[in-house]
Amino acid sequence: MDAEVILDIALGSLLGAAHAFVIVTSVIWRRRKYRKGLHYSAIGFASLLLSSFFGVFLPIGGFTFLDGGKSGTKALITALVFCPWLLVSAVRGICYCIYIDGTEVVKKTLLREVRINLRDEGTTIDDSQPWTVTFWISINSGKNTTIQFNSRRTEGDINSFLDNCKKIQNPK
Repeated sequence: MDAEVILDIALGSLLGAAHAFVIVTSVIWRRRKYRKGLHYSAIGFASLLLSSFFGVFLPIGGFTFLDGGKSGTKALITALVFCPWLLVSAVRGICYCIYIDGTEVVKKTLLREVRINLRDEGTTIDDSQPWTVTFWISINSGKNTTIQFNSRRTEGDINSFLDNCKKIQNPK
């Protein structure tokens, strides 16, 4: 085997291992930590699909169709440039949810969880931004903890979520 074949095997293995790691991590996180509420799942799955497309079909095309297989290494390197950014976006979207737990709003990501008690003194819900098409919602606690999300990327019933937050905050 020459050096280019060894490089192709190493780069292909690295690319495959990165995709496998993201898929396994996402499946485990969704089984253990995901709660129904607001989420970014479609963006995450679309990024994973696009990354898989670049990571699989681009090298296959380089090895089989372009220049009789001489462009395979170049296609692998190109895939390694695009895929990491898409994989990060995939993990961020798949491993993300916001939900209500009792009197708290919880934002879970892959490595972090933020909780804001809606009944604490100084907690505010800001959803008043009439100058934009997609509005930002910000829930601030008195302890400088903030949960922010926008209506453009967020999936789920945002209006119902905000109504439930306001009912918990002001139980009249």
